[in-house]
Amino acid sequence: CKVESKAFGQIDFSTTRKEVYPKPGALPETEPADIECDLGRRDFTINAMAVALSPRDYGELIDPYGGYEDTAGHVLRVLHEKSFSDDPTRILRGVRFAARYGFHFERRTAACLRKCLEEGCLDTISGERLYHEIKLICGEPSAARGLTILRRLGVLERAFGGRRSWRTFNPYLRKVSVALASLRSNVDEAELDEWLVWLGAFVIDSGPGWVRVIERLRPPARATNLLGWLATDLRPTLRALRRAQSDAYKITRCLRKVSLEALVHLYAISGRAQRRSIIQYISNWRHVKPSLSGSDIVRMGVSQGPDVGRLLEKITRLRLLGRINSREGEVEVVRGFLRRLRV
Repeated sequence: CKVESKAFGQIDFSTTRKEVYPKPGALPETEPADIECDLGRRDFTINAMAVALSPRDYGELIDPYGGYEDTAGHVLRVLHEKSFSDDPTRILRGVRFAARYGFHFERRTAACLRKCLEEGCLDTISGERLYHEIKLICGEPSAARGLTILRRLGVLERAFGGRRSWRTFNPYLRKVSVALASLRSNVDEAELDEWLVWLGAFVIDSGPGWVRVIERLRPPARATNLLGWLATDLRPTLRALRRAQSDAYKITRCLRKVSLEALVHLYAISGRAQRRSIIQYISNWRHVKPSLSGSDIVRMGVSQGPDVGRLLEKITRLRLLGRINSREGEVEVVRGFLRRLRV
């Protein structure tokens, strides 16, 4: 059960239990057990510790596997050699801990990890579970470091297979870090899902391999749409942005349907001039809208239909080009249109 506390936030309570894995990668079967058995089912020694809460021995550290010493030494150590084979998602959780805390896999644990990958253990877990763990890594402040560790360990090659080369992955992560640092101040925090930005890095320069990423992870629609856009439309959009040069209206038309997460990637691969345009668009041009609504234009005498949309687009263009800057100027544009109709 879950209990909310003012001092510590949400606290989870559960009975102590032990787990049995019917086959590698399967979810465990559980049954009641004592505290030592319960701690023995943990991922690593660092989270196989407990503190006694009973009045008699309140505050006593229960640490049967040496987790305290490993924490002090910044070490990730599994509790038994089949740990990763039983549950391969522990590999990704270990990477998340390593990135967050600056820990490293001790020698025997690293050997178990490599052996598990070589035996294809990641193929035993569902795409949904793999996606969940990767999303958690992407949601960390240390996301770039976590993804770099995934690449270094060979997890990405084993998880997504195919003939894709991941050699450009780490250099691209550095470009994304620069792009996020440059654009954060121009957007509200709630507007930009940074975990989704990092997830997008999986399909950059992947060629047809992007299809394999989506088929394996089976992400929800929003993530799928972003990954697909990055794989197929990112480079064409950059070419269109270059052709737009410094024209505010053309740039806005080019970018208005592009998500902020995708714009981070566009910034990452752009030259200096295009980066300036992207910043201008995000900070200013995307907010330029007509003061008049479609209903206002109809009340002025324009028939409902495509002319209303064309007038709204024209007003937007003139505002972006600085040729009108008031509601009165917009009204005059509509009146001019009506005068031409009467001629």
